[in-house]
Amino acid sequence: MNPLALPPALSPDTILLLRYLLTAALLLYLPFLGIVIAGSAASLFLNFFGRENRDDRSLRLSREWIDAVTVNRWVLLLLCLLPYAAIAYTCQRFLGGRSSLPAIAWLVPFGALLAGCLLLSLYRSAIRRTTELPPAPFGAGTAGLLAMISAAFLSFLLLGTLVNPAKLPLVRSNLVFILSWHSLVEFLLFLALSFGLAGGIALRFLSKAGEAGGGPDYETRVRTAGTSFALAGALAVPALVVLYLITLPVTGLST
Repeated sequence: MNPLALPPALSPDTILLLRYLLTAALLLYLPFLGIVIAGSAASLFLNFFGRENRDDRSLRLSREWIDAVTVNRWVLLLLCLLPYAAIAYTCQRFLGGRSSLPAIAWLVPFGALLAGCLLLSLYRSAIRRTTELPPAPFGAGTAGLLAMISAAFLSFLLLGTLVNPAKLPLVRSNLVFILSWHSLVEFLLFLALSFGLAGGIALRFLSKAGEAGGGPDYETRVRTAGTSFALAGALAVPALVVLYLITLPVTGLST
């Protein structure tokens, strides 16, 4: 059985259109979602330790980092929800008919994305007013970050069914069977690349704030934080690639 074989009911033109739609949606959804996750994590981390150490530079960087990665509430909702809806529609058409996943499998990540966007928007609005956040907005930001991570992980599991439709009968009977080591490693690799990208954004864009009036101390803080994130992501990638290779199926290793 060819795992990439498509249902015969689809015409060649429909298949080509669906492939373009899936590619475009993934190019919007995955990079943007990764940037939001890594940038939000960096902002929350810097805000927490900035308040603990009374470090104004870290608090300012926390605010500017969340501003840079979320842009604004409507852009965040648009670039997270619409591509995901296109991905869900395309995957269901590819899988087709009785082989498709139950609707709840796609609705849960969508709900997590929606909740994550709204909670991160609340955190962003609060931190723009004051960096001395009370527990409620900080908790909203943390919950929003966890929701976005959950949505990304579930999305990787669902996308895995597209190249392994042989598991679909098991998944339909019990959604627990959607879990796989490959999807977990791929998700961790996605996170590593996202943190590296977030570090690059800090180095490329946020460092200009120091030149625009933040002062050399603030510029140094931005470069240190950006370099740390980028380096951590770069160092994690080779280890995760090795982990991915050693978790290949036995049939793949024997060919």
